[in-house]
Amino acid sequence: MAKGSETKKELLADLGSFLQPGTAEWYLATGIPYRRGYLFDGPPGTGKTSLCMALATKFNLPVYQLGLGSTEMNDSRCAELFDSVPSKCLILFEDIDAVGLENRETSPAERRDGVTLSGLLNLIDGIGAPEGRILIMTTNYAVNLDEALVRPGRIEKMYNFPMADKNCAKSLFTSLMSVGGEEGEQLAQEFAKKIPDDVFSPADLQGYLITTRDYPHMAAKGVEAWVKGKIFRRMRRVVCRRDTDCCFQETVLDW
Repeated sequence: MAKGSETKKELLADLGSFLQPGTAEWYLATGIPYRRGYLFDGPPGTGKTSLCMALATKFNLPVYQLGLGSTEMNDSRCAELFDSVPSKCLILFEDIDAVGLENRETSPAERRDGVTLSGLLNLIDGIGAPEGRILIMTTNYAVNLDEALVRPGRIEKMYNFPMADKNCAKSLFTSLMSVGGEEGEQLAQEFAKKIPDDVFSPADLQGYLITTRDYPHMAAKGVEAWVKGKIFRRMRRVVCRRDTDCCFQETVLDW
């Protein structure tokens, strides 16, 4: 599973190879279905959907996002939509872990209306499944997915999107701040040193840098206070939730 800065480079190479002229003929000659599947795994705000859209732009692919969790979606409707997409496109299933697909151990009484796991598997690689399409599924919790959904042949490659580390912080500062040269390098290093690893998402840091983009010195100097404030607010939310749970428990006990 590729991680961090390796992800984009590896994905570009893999998808570029898949879309090269002659690749479809090779798949046909070997009897392998001409399809490609990827799983993007990571916390919210780590760039999964953004990279999907960047790939579509890079390779000039139309994107079709299917809302599997919609109350109006079921196996039949999903099949209709699948049949309507062109052969060369990118299909996006976002937050596949939150859709509520039953796994193979789900009892009949627990099964829900809507898109089923068996129905989705049939669409992905069953008889008549479209050739030439690229499927990307995103998830916050890959461990919760049924193994049948992510087995080879349905998902060829899995990529992890981690929370930001100092290298990520430095890269974001360099790309977003209006300062370059030696001064920019020093400010980027100063900024990155104040970012704790694996605490904030790239989207968190990007949001801070966008609001301070015209003031790089202030951004580098003020980020320490921003970090402390964000962590404090998170801790306060956790304490509030715990207090709420305790109050609820006390109320139940009193009743």
